[in-house]
Amino acid sequence: MHHGKTIGILGMGSFGRFLAELLVHHSRSDILVFDPRSTHSVGGVSYAANLNDLVTKADILVLSVPLASYDEVLPHIQRYVRPQTLIIDICSVKLKAEERLRMHLPAHNNILCTHPLFGPQSAAHNDARGHTLIVTDSQGDLAQETEDFCSQQLGLQLVHMSADEHDKVMAQVHALTFFVAHGLREMNLPTPPFMTPSYKELIDLIELDKKHSPELYDTIQNGNPHAKQMRQTLMDTFQRLNQADTAR
Repeated sequence: MHHGKTIGILGMGSFGRFLAELLVHHSRSDILVFDPRSTHSVGGVSYAANLNDLVTKADILVLSVPLASYDEVLPHIQRYVRPQTLIIDICSVKLKAEERLRMHLPAHNNILCTHPLFGPQSAAHNDARGHTLIVTDSQGDLAQETEDFCSQQLGLQLVHMSADEHDKVMAQVHALTFFVAHGLREMNLPTPPFMTPSYKELIDLIELDKKHSPELYDTIQNGNPHAKQMRQTLMDTFQRLNQADTAR
């Protein structure tokens, strides 16, 4: 991918580490990473001295940080980023992420806004082939080159849609699932002496909730403008069902 170019990854949480390992295996680029809070090491990557070092050296800069960090991080990036550097946003909500990018980097014309529908829990080690990458905004030649790399080298299925379309679908697919999983976990259910396959699926949902960071849960529930209505619909439905059962 982009031989001779440097790919910078800001944020070495679980997805940042996963992405770094994936790129080490599938691209010939130099991988440069920075995270002030993480000491995790990944083989085959270099570590930037600080954020400014990462931003000035990266030809492609991947933002692997929570949405809540955008207002803090993007003003720093804006001061040091070169006009030709491609900024890749991988946030799991798109309307607010794109809004923040436009607000802090209004003149930057090399941007690729995506949502990878996979991660270390769902994709095989160093292999994301067959998984889906949503693209909601793509500007500049390097963005197109990166899309081609994702489909041809990484074997990803690229789906293009607007940020609003994405968030509407993800309010159902993501926010609803995470909300149910989080609620089940909050119940602190004791381990039963036996279980049915369907109950095992509920336990799997609780395990899913344990694997995700609180920041990701917050982004999905509060960063998506359509999520609140989806949660309310669920609550109203349960309330109606409960009242109907009680009335019998």
